[in-house]
Amino acid sequence: MSVMAKRALMKDVAQLAGVSLQTVSRVIRNHPAVAPQTRDRVQTAIKELDYHPDISAQNLATGRSRSIGVITIGRLQHGMRSTFAALETSVRSHGRFILSASASEDDAESISDAFGYLRGQGVIATIVIVQNPAVLPHISQARPGPGVLVIGGGHRLAGLSVVTFDHGAGARAATKHLASSGEIFHVAGPLDAQDAVDRLIAFQNECKSGGILAHWKSAGAWNARSGYELGRLVLAQGVPPAVFAANDYLAIGYARALAEVGKRAGRDYRLVGFDDIPVAAYVDPSLSSIRQDYGLLAEMIVEALDEAISGERGEPRLLDTELIIRESSAS
Repeated sequence: MSVMAKRALMKDVAQLAGVSLQTVSRVIRNHPAVAPQTRDRVQTAIKELDYHPDISAQNLATGRSRSIGVITIGRLQHGMRSTFAALETSVRSHGRFILSASASEDDAESISDAFGYLRGQGVIATIVIVQNPAVLPHISQARPGPGVLVIGGGHRLAGLSVVTFDHGAGARAATKHLASSGEIFHVAGPLDAQDAVDRLIAFQNECKSGGILAHWKSAGAWNARSGYELGRLVLAQGVPPAVFAANDYLAIGYARALAEVGKRAGRDYRLVGFDDIPVAAYVDPSLSSIRQDYGLLAEMIVEALDEAISGERGEPRLLDTELIIRESSAS
């Protein structure tokens, strides 16, 4: 009796080619930012492993639905919007289509209704994008079936694979970059968001292990106005030499408050944000930030979906982030 070989995954290609998952993703997407020699090595590994980034083949012959459900729970902040946009492109490239539904964080019935709607549409699997871990019991009660959960914090949920960025690693990289300042103030995001909690905990731990004087305060929201208001509050207490903001909008708002009294990031204090939003490179001064590759995230979600549809449930996938240094954190 023959045993069918396990289908190669993107991580297998990366290991054989000696490159990162991000590089494999870029080759698959024909991204120009890959050296020719590296591209050749990845393509050789793809051929050798017979890697096919396609979740549709095993189900097309059975006539099953080609639709994937996506549920967003809570307000669509930058990370959730970027994830959804990248998913649309990635799922479509795999010969499938997205059906979406939204739900409220504080309404268990709306979460159940969202799953019910998608089941009624015949989706074969569901991607759930959420930031607030308090809703996880509601998701579990909705009997989600096969799918992928996009959330940080090491959470797990029966039947769902987990894919997310390593927010803690990004926060540690930002903190290490600012460590020479000796003292860092962290503008934290809303503490009902797992991303904000992950970044805060990593910041605190890195400061403790590095002997860095650390302060933090939650802005209560992810927007620039909240960062601005917190910046005004900090001015009354004295400007810390370095600031790590939990996202770029908070960083931009904070910098605006200090600029109004003549304090400039990169000259009078150092500043790093998170997310590397498109405008980060064009504000004045340009903003240092932690970049997340949403194209790679989408590819990993699609790959995890393939496993979920097959009845497998792999270990949580944590994707690397990258520190982008610009004028605002000049030492």
